[in-house]
Amino acid sequence: MGIRSGIMIGQVLIISILGSLLALFMVDGSLQRVSLGTFILAMGMLVDNAIVIIDGYIHNIDHGKSPKDAAVESANTYFKPLLIATLAMGLAFFPFMFTMTGPIGEFVMHFPWPFTFALLLSLLVAMLLTPYWASKYIQPTPPEEKLSKVV
Repeated sequence: MGIRSGIMIGQVLIISILGSLLALFMVDGSLQRVSLGTFILAMGMLVDNAIVIIDGYIHNIDHGKSPKDAAVESANTYFKPLLIATLAMGLAFFPFMFTMTGPIGEFVMHFPWPFTFALLLSLLVAMLLTPYWASKYIQPTPPEEKLSKVV
C-alpha cells in the first residue's frame, strides 16, 4: 500500500487513542490496567477501518476514477459494513457490565466503554478524514509499475 498509506493509518490510530482517552476522562472514567489493556486490544481493530477505506480508494483510483470520486465511493461503499462490524465488536463486551458483580464486576466494568469509544472514533476518522487524506496524498499507480508488479 505504500508509506503514505501507512502514515495515514498511523494517524487514524493516534487520533482514535487520544480521542478515546479524552472521551474516557469526560465521562469520569479512569485510566487503569483494564482500560490500558482495552486500548492494546483495540489497536489491532482501530486500523482496520482505515485500511479498508484506503484499499478501496486505491482500487478505485487505479481503475481510472478521479481522486475525489474514488474517495467518496470508497467511503460510501464501505460505510455500512464497517459500521456493523464496529458496533458488533463494541457491543460484544457490554454484557460484562451487567452480568458480573462484586470485585470482578468492578474491575471488568472499565473494559467496554474505552473499547467502544476507540472503535467508534476510529470509524468516524476513517469515514471522514481518511478519504480526504487519500485524495490529497495518494496518486494513481503509473501503468508501468502495474506491469512490473504482475511480472
